[in-house]
Amino acid sequence: MSRVLRLFQQNDIPAVARLYRQLFEHVAELEPAYLQAPEQDEAFLLQVCNGENGFVGYVAEVNGTIVGFAIAQQQASPPYACFRPLKSVYLMDMGVEQAFRGQGIGTSLIAAVKAWASEQKTDYLELTVHDANFKAARLYQRQGFVPYSTSMRLWLGQS
Repeated sequence: MSRVLRLFQQNDIPAVARLYRQLFEHVAELEPAYLQAPEQDEAFLLQVCNGENGFVGYVAEVNGTIVGFAIAQQQASPPYACFRPLKSVYLMDMGVEQAFRGQGIGTSLIAAVKAWASEQKTDYLELTVHDANFKAARLYQRQGFVPYSTSMRLWLGQS
């Protein structure tokens, strides 16, 4: 089995869009009242490929087929006096084809983002994971991520 991890390129957009669809379907199942499963915006994916607005993307291939992706973005601290001026990288989205989970692909994608963030002289990495996405949370914790905040929502059901 041949594995390759590389930067996301423009000709990868259809494969990454397919994986995004799977990701969106998964998170919509976790939170059906709040999330849905649209197609990912191709203009956004092109922006990532071109490294615009601090984005970077990686894809994981197995035998020439893209089976995973990760997209991250460089960010700065909010412009408020209470925040220390730090540089961060936000791991925006990551997905691995169901049949290839548990084989180290997610770990490799995170490692690539960590290495890129380090090259950018980043102070820390950050991500968001849904409370019900236990497997993803365990993966992130094995990679050294720790919970630091809790988002809470009061659903009023107005729509």
